Amino acid sequence: MAYIGFDVENRLHNTAFTFDSYTSDGVTSIYALSVPKPLTSRAILVSFDGLTQQPELDYTLDGESNLKILNVPANTTQIQILHLTRPVQLHTIPDKSISSNKLVGDLQTPGNLIVGGKLTILGGEEESVSTVFPALSVQASTILINADESGSGVTVGSAGIKIDRGQLADKSFVWDDTVDKWSTQGETLLAPVEGTVTGSATLNVLKAGDVMTGELTLSGDPTQEDSAATKSYVDRQALVNALLF
Repeated sequence: MAYIGFDVENRLHNTAFTFDSYTSDGVTSIYALSVPKPLTSRAILVSFDGLTQQPELDYTLDGESNLKILNVPANTTQIQILHLTRPVQLHTIPDKSISSNKLVGDLQTPGNLIVGGKLTILGGEEESVSTVFPALSVQASTILINADESGSGVTVGSAGIKIDRGQLADKSFVWDDTVDKWSTQGETLLAPVEGTVTGSATLNVLKAGDVMTGELTLSGDPTQEDSAATKSYVDRQALVNALLF
């Protein structure tokens, strides 16, 4: 006859139920069980000299899931304990045995995820991959952007960092390959600059070819022959020369 379930022949005939046997000393009421931590006293069948006892009336389980006899039998009484359940064999999954085709859906862990090798996140366009980190700490001294580029330069034109500003427009700092320059996408860059500056620099004066529209304030009197001088310094020198000469 067909049925749904385990192989009865293998499960019942070839695997015996666990059986514990003790001899009462007339005093002891707690006995250890060879199958640890049964869920309830009804998971075991206890008999005294072959006389079946009632769970929770004649016996129960203590806090450690040991057998606790409520009415201790007389000395030399044979105590038989039949376990009505079998221990479940837990299998350990070998390392590296779970491949990507065996994982479906999201993978979540309440602890740390440690990757010994490279972590590759596959996706198409930039918006198709979302990686959320409350805080990101990188030990590498260099971060590579636009990796695996196969063309001459940045194929898509530019590469850099984009900042999500919520309901406001995003801001970017990118390398623009079309002009071979760093770009803030038209936004103001506030930073100290060393080296040659070309083009329009608000609130800054270029070394050559620029025009100052306001006053130049110096911090003190000149100390070198080619140093710039304040008006007050020039006026004092002119007065001294007029008095002496």
